[in-house]
Amino acid sequence: MAWINFARLFTIPPPKWKGVEFVSSKNFMRAYLTYEVNGKGYIERKHLNDFLKMLFAEGKCFKVDRRMMKDFKKSYVNIMNNDGKNRQWLSLYQLYTTLRSLFRYNFLLQYQGRRQYKLVDLLRIWRYYDPMGLGYIQGDGALVFAFDLLTEVKQKTNPQVIRALAHKLSVLSGGSNGNIEFSGMNEILPLEVDIRELFCMREQVGWDEFGFTFDIQDKKGTGSLAVEDVKILLKRLADKFVRDNPDNMEMKLQQQMVALATVARETDGVLYKEDLRALLATRTRKERQPIQTLQVVKDFNQDYP
Repeated sequence: MAWINFARLFTIPPPKWKGVEFVSSKNFMRAYLTYEVNGKGYIERKHLNDFLKMLFAEGKCFKVDRRMMKDFKKSYVNIMNNDGKNRQWLSLYQLYTTLRSLFRYNFLLQYQGRRQYKLVDLLRIWRYYDPMGLGYIQGDGALVFAFDLLTEVKQKTNPQVIRALAHKLSVLSGGSNGNIEFSGMNEILPLEVDIRELFCMREQVGWDEFGFTFDIQDKKGTGSLAVEDVKILLKRLADKFVRDNPDNMEMKLQQQMVALATVARETDGVLYKEDLRALLATRTRKERQPIQTLQVVKDFNQDYP
């Protein structure tokens, strides 16, 4: 009598996580991108253990029981490696749908459905996707941002869709090499204010000039300024970089202070150096190419197999 491999006849579902949710969508995508095979939309099964190890690193921050994680990992690997399907690779769709019970949050979900984004919303979003303060969301970070923007499962687990959206976001923002630029976020999110129009000195002020002027004003070295000190900072920058139409500049400075004071009310009454630098200065002062107008949402409303 021939031996029957029941594992090939029946699909055994992967284990369900019963502990606290602790995995962020950011860490999930970063772990996936680390082991993805040449942008093909899957990881090799031999890397599944390493993928999970990287994914579970966040568990330490939430004090998740290590034994519980170890048992889940062992059970998950055993089932996924004997599911009777392709034994060489695991797709992004498989990984996402079988591990979603571990997910704690998608950072952008808290903003989903808003018709307009406040300036403080933009700054919080930017800090999350540019944690190193580079002044742009770089390649893999842009893919994570695109992944979080997508809400339909078939789209957000299709690497081609993610990469196409990330490319469009880069183009929309005026970025290069797949990066997303801060100054072009108006083209991506429906902001209440136009960054380039309101903070009109931005393209003239470099990071070095801004940092030098800020440090003079920040006498205690706290990395933040009270609202009254920001008024002096703006005036000093205007005196350095604005030569024409001082009356119009005075009106612009007043408008900037209204916007910045609104931000300060939600950031402990102060304005932080990194936030001010993003709004008031630019990494380079080269002339940017005109930004193309693309309808991202419209392009990605259709379903993908």
